[in-house]
Amino acid sequence: MPASSEAENRSANRAILGGILMLLLLTVGVRWWLNRKIYPPVSSGTSLVLIKQLYTACNTKNLSLLEKFEQRLEREQQQGQVSPEEASHFREICSLAREGEWETASKSAFRFARDQRTDL
Repeated sequence: MPASSEAENRSANRAILGGILMLLLLTVGVRWWLNRKIYPPVSSGTSLVLIKQLYTACNTKNLSLLEKFEQRLEREQQQGQVSPEEASHFREICSLAREGEWETASKSAFRFARDQRTDL
């Protein structure tokens, strides 16, 4: 085999391996980006219960449950069981539901709950 042909093969192999490596790095980067935590850790067990309540209201598209959630959120925040940051996130999700974006609100509530897991 001529030397130039052998060099071309090595160059082609390097290009293929480089492409595979770039694809792998891109895949890992995208998976990391999609699985990063968006919501902060909650400060109390009460907030964990509220996340479940909010998810249920959004997942079932139940305005009555959403109103009960908002009332409880207000009470719990006044009693210091929910931080202002948590309350802000809860209200953003409630806003989505009130605008008719039930699916987005449900996914956001689920993500809020998922982001509480420490084993991921």
